Amino acid sequence: MMKDSPRKNTIYIVDDQAENLKLLSHILKQPEYRVLAFNNPENALNKISSDLPDLILLDIMMPGMSGFQLNQILKENPKTSGIPVIFISAREDTESKLMAFEHGAADYIVKPFSNREVQMRVRTKLQYINTRRELEEIKKTLEEKVKIRTYNLKQAQRVANIGSWRIDLSSNEMKWSEQSFEIFGLKKTKTLSLKQTLEPVLESDLPILQNTWKKALQKAKRKAKKKTFSAQYRINRKGEIRWIEEHGKFFENETGEIAYAIGTLQDITHQKRQLELLEKQNKTLREISWVQSHVVRAPLARLKGLMDLYAEKDFEFMSEQSVHQAILDATEEFENIILEISQKTYVVDEIEGKIKETGKKTVPGMEKASGE
Repeated sequence: MMKDSPRKNTIYIVDDQAENLKLLSHILKQPEYRVLAFNNPENALNKISSDLPDLILLDIMMPGMSGFQLNQILKENPKTSGIPVIFISAREDTESKLMAFEHGAADYIVKPFSNREVQMRVRTKLQYINTRRELEEIKKTLEEKVKIRTYNLKQAQRVANIGSWRIDLSSNEMKWSEQSFEIFGLKKTKTLSLKQTLEPVLESDLPILQNTWKKALQKAKRKAKKKTFSAQYRINRKGEIRWIEEHGKFFENETGEIAYAIGTLQDITHQKRQLELLEKQNKTLREISWVQSHVVRAPLARLKGLMDLYAEKDFEFMSEQSVHQAILDATEEFENIILEISQKTYVVDEIEGKIKETGKKTVPGMEKASGE
């Protein structure tokens, strides 16, 4: 099956000078870009309603509608307000630059510009845009998965397979429901002793269950208000280790003595496995969140500072070549961060597959009775 082609970034160039349009289109002629050129703002505005760009290179001084006016129209429209705009102007004074940024400019390029400068500024902005888009898609996907998983777990609870039991404390005779025998993997019999029900319990877990029962019974005999107990333990069910959750309550006879107990037991192996996987998944999601909110900021801040140095031609402390190399290094670091996020997202999807596997009768990866 063929893989989907990478999404191309759409770039609008708006300039009334044909030479500038031709030059910028040539500079940005890259396989990963889709470049559309417009010789007046009105044509760009008409096109943008049906074909949203990822980035706009916009000349400021144009006859009729200026670049500032077009940008204002875009900012007032919720559909286009988030499109970053790089203003292009022959004015290099500080006042002009400040005015551009007051109008919401993402960047500012002074004419005449160099090919490398335009490529670097456009590349940096698009990388930021693509990263933000990927993070939003990851967030949306994860939120949808959480909704689906929550729904599935609720449905699973409704159809939970629960067995019941009753024990006479004077004789230790047990009465089990048919489903209790099935959960423990035992052959159904008319009579069943407490000792028989404890035989499948793992030796390491048996003291936990016995102590829970003993303490609860002692409290019940002391007329404690709470006469219930709960325990989780493992059993050997036909060579497979399974998790059991048990709940019970003690009851008095006519003379006020604790005479019997009634309870339920449920195979929670799948839930246990899911909780383990969900915790692992949540840990990975927290790592992704940390990268998004902290790690990604460093190369972005460094790129901005370096681009400012490059734009101002301030090479007092660093040579132009050093600044350029530093920009490339920061860009590479940024790309590595995106790769790390993608890898962690793959781990989340991989865990998702394992969670679905817990719906099978035999849970993959479950420890066998030969070793705990």
